[in-house]
Amino acid sequence: DGNFDDAGLISLSLSPGVESLHVNSGRFTDDGLSRLAKVTTLRTVHFDVGQCSDEGLAGLAGLTELREVTLPGTFGGAGLEHLQELSQLTIVRLTFELSEEFLKDYRPQQSIEQMTLRGVYAAEQLTAFRSLKSLQILGTYNVEQVHELKIALRDCSVWF
Repeated sequence: DGNFDDAGLISLSLSPGVESLHVNSGRFTDDGLSRLAKVTTLRTVHFDVGQCSDEGLAGLAGLTELREVTLPGTFGGAGLEHLQELSQLTIVRLTFELSEEFLKDYRPQQSIEQMTLRGVYAAEQLTAFRSLKSLQILGTYNVEQVHELKIALRDCSVWF
């Protein structure tokens, strides 16, 4: 747990054996995030803050042991493509809303079991998430919308 800027992430990248990182305050950028690629032992990365773009997520692509990631609202959706090859990744929490354009083409990789999304989505927008075991949606839905989502994602445990 800690307050990190780019210098802190650079320092962390020189520390072997780190398995978990929870950044709850600080100001780091894509450059600092790219340094995490050296911490190949990371299994959990949780960002509450950061000044990073989707391109900054490329720094996480080499974390082959990564199992769980939480990303703040400073990312869009396109950066998730950088995580597609992480075969150990099972839990993804997004604290931002995915765009309609992004959802048209996005398919969660096979290893993901649980995903958390923020926003309000139509059932047809989330059919690609049907393969997940669990999907949490942080948004305001009426009873009819909830029913439609549960039908569309029938094999997935959906919670609000």
